[in-house]
Amino acid sequence: MSLTINYSDKKHFLPPSIASSIKKSLWILIGIIILATAILSTLSLLSYNSNDPSLNTSENIIVKNWLSAPGAIFADSALQAFGIAIIFPILFTYSIGYKFIRYQNVNWLWLRILSAALCPFSIVVSGDTWRKIMNSCIFPHKSYAGYFP
Repeated sequence: MSLTINYSDKKHFLPPSIASSIKKSLWILIGIIILATAILSTLSLLSYNSNDPSLNTSENIIVKNWLSAPGAIFADSALQAFGIAIIFPILFTYSIGYKFIRYQNVNWLWLRILSAALCPFSIVVSGDTWRKIMNSCIFPHKSYAGYFP
């Protein structure tokens, strides 16, 4: 005699219609958050000013970026790391947010390919950032944190 499990008798916490509407609302909320991130990134890049304080400058001047100091730091870091090509990840973010809001299928293969392409670049950028931190005033001696010249 074999033991069979009937999954159709499984009790759910919520009725399927309510669970489906909550799931759809969550996808829409995630899409709105992704779109807001893309919009804020675009605004910080549009109002970029090279004289604004950032991670590599320590001037005590008024920030002209529309998103104040965080926007200036993001815009400067993004433009130094990617250059004008930062437009493509932001456009990608817009499209992903739009698909989440429209509750469309997101092709995760493209996301994986983009992540795999950007992973080596992010490792190089993080290594360069670590080198800049080691040479800054935070660690005035080059022997800290195992860093030897």
